[in-house]
Amino acid sequence: MSIFFDYASGSPLHPDVMTEMQQYFIKDSVNIASSHHDANHLRSTMMSALEDIGQRLQLDHRGLVVTSGATESINQCIIGAVHFYSHHKKVHLMTSKAEHSVSLRIFKYLESQGHQVTYIDVDQDGLIDLDAVKSAVRPDTLLASFHHINNETGVVQPVQSLIELLKSQGILVHIDASQSIGKVPAMYGSWEADYISFCTHKAQGPIGIGLLYHAQQPLRHFAPLIHGKGVGKRPGTFPMALFMGMCKAIQIAENNDIEYVQTLKNIFLSQLDPAICLTTKTDQCIPHIINLYCKDVFNDLMQAALPQYIFSTGSACNSQSHQPSHVLKAMGRTLDQIDCSLRISFHHMQSKTMVKTFAQALNKAYFKLTKLLPDEY
Repeated sequence: MSIFFDYASGSPLHPDVMTEMQQYFIKDSVNIASSHHDANHLRSTMMSALEDIGQRLQLDHRGLVVTSGATESINQCIIGAVHFYSHHKKVHLMTSKAEHSVSLRIFKYLESQGHQVTYIDVDQDGLIDLDAVKSAVRPDTLLASFHHINNETGVVQPVQSLIELLKSQGILVHIDASQSIGKVPAMYGSWEADYISFCTHKAQGPIGIGLLYHAQQPLRHFAPLIHGKGVGKRPGTFPMALFMGMCKAIQIAENNDIEYVQTLKNIFLSQLDPAICLTTKTDQCIPHIINLYCKDVFNDLMQAALPQYIFSTGSACNSQSHQPSHVLKAMGRTLDQIDCSLRISFHHMQSKTMVKTFAQALNKAYFKLTKLLPDEY
């Protein structure tokens, strides 16, 4: 049986999430846009659940929109805002070089439509350069989009400072919080961002559903990318079972033991041989995701040497392209360093013994591959 260390790409459904969803897949499997009694009841349930999510995320529930996942949310927030506020003019936009590939592809698309984009540098630890952001602001800058937690390194960006800086210049701000739920305290309202994107499949929620938030005071609009009829602000048949599963996952995530995950990370790192080191040195990171550099050993060889363990060589969304990590490249790493890097992600469901054993197995595989296996192994 495989032992999972790739929670940054996705996580198994929590049993309580599955139980919650089953009711709506089987017993209450109706179209909530219908006019009959059962549909009316489910619409009421949906609205109550949306209000509950708003309270838990500390956001005005009127600004929450249910989507098919973070990819749609990010597209809708960025492209929708540009379409609504640009008034058919070409505008200037900002993002960082270390964003998720979804965001970068959106900005490449907007460039193809005639808009101009500045890609902000990050430092050697992957942190966005605030001075570079300030210097990049132009009179025609409409929107900036940055991630909260990096999906490859676990680095936490200074989103509060970024938002304050940009909003003081009258610039719309979108924050990609795809990695955030369950990994940090839910205080998203304090950001005062104009748009935020969420998903829960990395927090034991279902795949195929997500959220976007657009601020209500002042009201921030977006032009819809999908047209038609439905319940709420997004057209289409409402996925009640997935939605209730997502709501349950958000509720459960409030009780995630972040300190325990930090303990797991500390145990793992304490067992690693010094030849295997962290890619980033900053303390501004979550304990759930780490990126390791295994000098002189390609990451695909490490994966092949440890078939019982599931871990990543980078973002899951880029795994089929076989392209070197643009995040590590933006951090100034060479191609050789990138090819020798691994992403490990932890979860509070793991045991200390499991983490310790994995670190020891990683050491053993590394030394075997470098033909430097010490006698004690």
